[in-house]
Amino acid sequence: MVKVVKEPDFFDAETGEVLPPPVTANSSLQTYIDRIRRLEEERKAISEDISSIVKEAHKAGFSAPALRKLLSLAKLSKEDRMALNAMCEEVDFWT
Repeated sequence: MVKVVKEPDFFDAETGEVLPPPVTANSSLQTYIDRIRRLEEERKAISEDISSIVKEAHKAGFSAPALRKLLSLAKLSKEDRMALNAMCEEVDFWT
């Protein structure tokens, strides 16, 4: 006995409109992979831009490590910066 497999219909039976085929796990996975790859490319480009700016600041006479440290300190909240400053004063770090 031969089993006949019917192709799925991708149209709305009520309206007759053609519908897109259902999303499969493979196409969904490929979409995620494509999005991640694109973001990784953007991150690489941004990283290269930041390095270029740091090199430019270094050529202008600024210390690259100090610049990077200032950037990391600027990310801290005001409370965290105040706590860090208090700890440094406690051990006479600034003198």
